[in-house]
Amino acid sequence: MYSVLCTPVYACVCVCFFRSPPHLLFPLPLSLFTQKSETKGSMSEDRITLADDAEGICKDAASRYFMAETRYNHAKIPVLVSSTADLVVQRLTQESKLPRKYVVHVAIFQKTGAGYNAVSSCSWNPLSDSCYVYKSENKAMYCIITVYGLSL
Repeated sequence: MYSVLCTPVYACVCVCFFRSPPHLLFPLPLSLFTQKSETKGSMSEDRITLADDAEGICKDAASRYFMAETRYNHAKIPVLVSSTADLVVQRLTQESKLPRKYVVHVAIFQKTGAGYNAVSSCSWNPLSDSCYVYKSENKAMYCIITVYGLSL
């Protein structure tokens, strides 16, 4: 359930695989994905997190679409939200280090001093599934990109 006070908000979920995603504003401790590789005759673990895959992609998407806008324009927000979410999903599916299903949620809202509260929960595998939250802001708006990575 999303609760917004006096602030126009547009949100887009590109792909949805479960009823309620975990949280939106504060990242949970990221579960570590494990990929075994052999080094010098013994097995070692290289830990790859969702943040490794998503951090640069979210930053690039926000700078490409969101940071270029210097004023809040209600008519442009739906295009910004869908463009940002589409780019993140597309790049994650092409460039990720481990195969996963992705859910991307983008919220863009105007800086008016109003609060933004979001709460959600889900049932997933904490050993292989994870969440990453990227927050960005400019002079007029906030952008929150949430990426959920679910193991295949």
